[in-house]
Amino acid sequence: MHARPITHLPGAILTIAFAALVVASAPAFGQEPDTRPGIAVLPFDVTQLPPADLATSGLHFGLQHILLSELNANPALRIIERRVLNEIMDEFGLHGSANIDQRTQAELGRLVFARYMVGTSYFDDRGNVRLDVRIIDVETSEIILTARVSGSDPLFDLIGTLAERVTDGIDLPPLPGAVREAQSSETMPMEAIRLLSLAVREHEAGEMDQAIQYLTVGIDRYPNVSAFTDLRTEILGA
Repeated sequence: MHARPITHLPGAILTIAFAALVVASAPAFGQEPDTRPGIAVLPFDVTQLPPADLATSGLHFGLQHILLSELNANPALRIIERRVLNEIMDEFGLHGSANIDQRTQAELGRLVFARYMVGTSYFDDRGNVRLDVRIIDVETSEIILTARVSGSDPLFDLIGTLAERVTDGIDLPPLPGAVREAQSSETMPMEAIRLLSLAVREHEAGEMDQAIQYLTVGIDRYPNVSAFTDLRTEILGA
């Protein structure tokens, strides 16, 4: 079911939400505005065969978090924080939604000052994983890229390839060599992705203590996976 376009919602709510985001996104006094193109990533639309209770796995938020982290390695992009996008989605009853129509995606992008909106999906057919991506140019509301990544590579590697497709699709310069080398040396087993997803799910629900518990387990089991430490620092510093 598609989400109701944001412009059909009460104008007072829209005005309040927009004003709050203007304040949150404004540059600090004395700083120059960031003119890099902003990019926002929706939660993943997650499907698995045979059917599983994916609503409790947090995978849609976890994969969103990982893709944003991969995109954040490109200095030519201005990343719209997951928290900012999800807060505005909450305002309009879209929390965790992935199947959002093109018009509404563009409207969300305008509200969070993004140039590009990225919609993604994850389909797992008994271990055969496919990732799809669609990029909308917020200024024109047009789809400028659709791409698919699939294969036998680990899921973390597939997400990295998906990030490359996104940056290629919006014609950004490639990552610096040192960054590419550092990324290629990183890995995240599926169990680590599941733990991170559970932590992100609890973070989204406001259950900070539970989120920290999942992150602590992740740090203990996978000390070389920086995502656990990074998210723990983000939560504790919030």
